Amino acid sequence: MALTQHKQAFRKQMYDVLKQIPMDELLTESQQICKSMKQAMHHPQTQLDTLSNDFQKSTHICFYLPMKNSREVNIFPILEETLQHFQEKKCFVPIINSKTDQLEMVQVNNYDDLLNNFENRGKFEILEPKEETIAERTNCFVFNIF
Repeated sequence: MALTQHKQAFRKQMYDVLKQIPMDELLTESQQICKSMKQAMHHPQTQLDTLSNDFQKSTHICFYLPMKNSREVNIFPILEETLQHFQEKKCFVPIINSKTDQLEMVQVNNYDDLLNNFENRGKFEILEPKEETIAERTNCFVFNIF
């Protein structure tokens, strides 16, 4: 079996496990994760000292944005918090460039940018920058995934 097939089988297996967890429980867990991370961001002396120290030292932070209607942890509130209260940090999110089929990490410039220039799009309906804004964004790195 090829690596791609193994990955697809593993993803399906994990999704089947996640489907067993009620959505309200997943939502509660996501909220708790975000609450703990926000506390660590604002209060360096918490039970999450390593996370807090890493966050405080970081100048560039990469976030993922969950797929629409997915069962992933929704860390969107952490991105919002960072953009609103830690403007000195550069925030990046992954996109698949539709012209090159490459995975890129592009900058979210600020909270208004996130609200006004992002939309659910692409194959997985992930919140991504509008196509017309991609060229002007800082790109952290590029990976050829296809």
